[in-house]
Amino acid sequence: MFKDLFSTLNLVFMVCLMSVICEVKPRGVSQVAYSRIALIYGNAVSLRVVAKHIAKVASTLGYIPVFFNYPIAPFEMENVAKRCIIVMPFSPTFSLTHVMFYRDYNLNGIRTIFYTTIEGKPKRTMIPHWVYRDLEVVVNSKYVKRKLEDIGIRVKGVVYHGVDLETVDRALSLKPVYEKFLKRKLKRKVVFFTAVHTHERKGLRELAGVIPLVEQKCKEVGFYILSSEEAKEIFKDCTSVYVDPRYGKLSYEEVLRFMAGADFVIHPALAEGFGLPVLESMACKTPVIHLAYDPLMEFTSIEGNFIVPTEGHHWLDLEEGILYEIHEYDPLIFADTILEAVDLYLKHRDEYFDKCEKVRKQAEKFDIYKVYKELLVMVGCIVPDTEESKGNHKAKEKVLVEGG
Repeated sequence: MFKDLFSTLNLVFMVCLMSVICEVKPRGVSQVAYSRIALIYGNAVSLRVVAKHIAKVASTLGYIPVFFNYPIAPFEMENVAKRCIIVMPFSPTFSLTHVMFYRDYNLNGIRTIFYTTIEGKPKRTMIPHWVYRDLEVVVNSKYVKRKLEDIGIRVKGVVYHGVDLETVDRALSLKPVYEKFLKRKLKRKVVFFTAVHTHERKGLRELAGVIPLVEQKCKEVGFYILSSEEAKEIFKDCTSVYVDPRYGKLSYEEVLRFMAGADFVIHPALAEGFGLPVLESMACKTPVIHLAYDPLMEFTSIEGNFIVPTEGHHWLDLEEGILYEIHEYDPLIFADTILEAVDLYLKHRDEYFDKCEKVRKQAEKFDIYKVYKELLVMVGCIVPDTEESKGNHKAKEKVLVEGG
């Protein structure tokens, strides 16, 4: 009898022990960690913007976002959040530490995705073998998907970047104020705005060769360049250019106000993994002049924007672990495209405003609440759709992916 009783108690004890081990909330882990989502992002302005937009969408689902610009140890993270999204470019030079933490977070029960981009192709010789084994990424364009799969990196899916239309609309409400400011500052009738870093792939030096060609033919156009102090030296010979050295220091919304206040935006980048300024400008109802290459062509408005043809490409090695795919163009054609935009603005106002509406309509397809939902499904913040609703979701997803 006592033997049977002992066996029964032993069985009960083992069941209780297993229930504790398998409990959804492990012992020692703060319950609040289950209501949080960690966002880890790199130093670039665009990465911070993307992370904050993902967090904004997650907060509408009841999650508390926690931001880090560096990864923390797994034993610390498990008390902070049980879900994590790492927003980093795929650079063997800068992101291997983040890839390691991605692996370790998942091994320690912290559901994590690595949301990444690249502006060319990574150097395979700099990628450790364990990365191919342990990493599966989510990418921000089909272009990036091709580049990473070409070297053997597994890609879970493509989720395009989104634009925060609520913030954009607040910026648009101040359009008359910023439009007036820009025209007075430049003392020109037509204003082009550019916001990029001086990194070689961003194309500022090439743009500095285009602007004098425009100045020779038109005295009514001005260029407001939001960049760094270094850009002043780059554009020192351009009489129609004003360089604002506060790149990375202004709030996101203030940059959008400048985009909204300009008549056009020039995005001179020669290599991109996505090209967020193009999408943001479109949302601000401001037509963009940019080069014709993927990934920009995946989401641009062909009818609304001014697209400069490319004439091939070359690979640029800046010792950053990436071979940048630098697209080339004819400066005369770029200058003529700017002049075409000026002529449209001054002489064909109805057509200009029609373009403004077309770019906005295209940008609305990439509302953050539409595109970042898929990321949150992947990280477990949203229960996946039922089979019936998946069909409708895929139909909508196709519109987002194809770019319209």
